[in-house]
Amino acid sequence: MKKFFDYIVDTRGDAVNGASVAVKMAGTSNDATLYSDNGVTTTANPVTTDTKGYFSFYIADGWYDIVVSGTGVTTQTITDVEIHDELSSSYLTETKTATAGQKAFTLTTMSYVPGINNLSAYINGVRQAPSAYTETDANTVTFTSGLDAGDTVQFVSSDSVSVSSGTADTTTYDQGGAGSVATNVGAKLREVISVKDFGAVGDGFADDTAAINAAFDALRAAYDSGTVTYNYELVFPPGQYVVTTPINATGIRGSGWTVRMSGAIILGQTNGKCVIDAFYSRYGRWVDVSIWGDATLTPTIGVQIGRIDDQLSSDVHTFENLSITGTFSTACLYNYASESCVFNHPKLFNKHNSAT
Repeated sequence: MKKFFDYIVDTRGDAVNGASVAVKMAGTSNDATLYSDNGVTTTANPVTTDTKGYFSFYIADGWYDIVVSGTGVTTQTITDVEIHDELSSSYLTETKTATAGQKAFTLTTMSYVPGINNLSAYINGVRQAPSAYTETDANTVTFTSGLDAGDTVQFVSSDSVSVSSGTADTTTYDQGGAGSVATNVGAKLREVISVKDFGAVGDGFADDTAAINAAFDALRAAYDSGTVTYNYELVFPPGQYVVTTPINATGIRGSGWTVRMSGAIILGQTNGKCVIDAFYSRYGRWVDVSIWGDATLTPTIGVQIGRIDDQLSSDVHTFENLSITGTFSTACLYNYASESCVFNHPKLFNKHNSAT
C-alpha cells in the first residue's frame, strides 16, 4: 500500500482545478480500488484535483493506468504506471526461457497471489499487458498466444508479508538490561491493573463502581494466590469516576501494593456509606488519591482504614498527597486502630456542618 500524489498543470504551468483523475487496472477498463488512508477507508475513483492542481490517494502495490480528463482538459492516459511501497515488501522474480509456441509457465522459485494485481510479466524486457496472460494459479501463468523459441520471460511479484498470531502470554518480553529476566507480555502488562481494564469510564457521569470493585478484586486475588513475585499497582487513569456504593478495598493483606490516582478523582455519591472501605488491609501505598463527597448523595466517610477485630492487625498504610474534600456526614478519614500509618501532604476539608 502506497500513497500516490501529483499535480496537474496546464501548458503554462498553472494549476488545473477540478480535473478528474481516474485510476484503472493496467491494460483494462476496470477501476482500481482507492483509499483515503493506509488501506482502511475506500474513496471515490476518480479523484479530483484541488485549487493547486493537487490530488492524492492510497493504493495497493501494482501496475495501473491513470486517465486525466475534465472541462477544458485534453484527456490523457498514462499507461503502465508502477506504484510500489518500497518499505512494504520486496520483489520476487523468476526468469524462464520459452520454447516454440509455449504458453504455460510453471514457477518453481516464487509464487504469487492471483487476482490482486501483484504480478507482472515481461517478454524480452517488454512488460506485457495483463490481458496478454492469465493468472492460472499461484505457481502457473498462461499466455494467450504462444511465444517464440528463446524468448526471455521474466515474472515479478511483490513478496507477501507473513503474519503470525499469538496471545500476550505466548509473546516473550525482555527488558533488555544487563541481568534482565525474560517473561511474557501478558505477565508484564498484569503488573499494572487499570480500572479501565474492567470497563471504568471516568467521564464524571457513568457509574464506575462495579468496574472499580472488579479491579480491586483482581488486586486482592493476586495477593491471595500467594504467588506474588513483584509489587502490584492499581491505576486510575486521569478522569472523574462516579461511585454509588463503597469501593471494596478490604482484606488486601500482601506487602507492597499501590493504588495510584494521579490526575483522577473519585466522585463519592454513596448516600450514607463510605467511599473507600479499606478495613482489614495492610501495607497499602496510596498515591495522589483524590475524593470528592457529594452534597446531595452524601457519603459518611471518604476513606476508612483499621481493624475489624482485635486479632488481626490492619496497619502500615502510606498516603501520599491524599485529598478528601466535599461533604461527608461523619468524617473525611476514619482510622480505627491502624498503627504505623504515614500521611505525606494530606488535604482534608469537610463542608458538612455537623460532621464528627
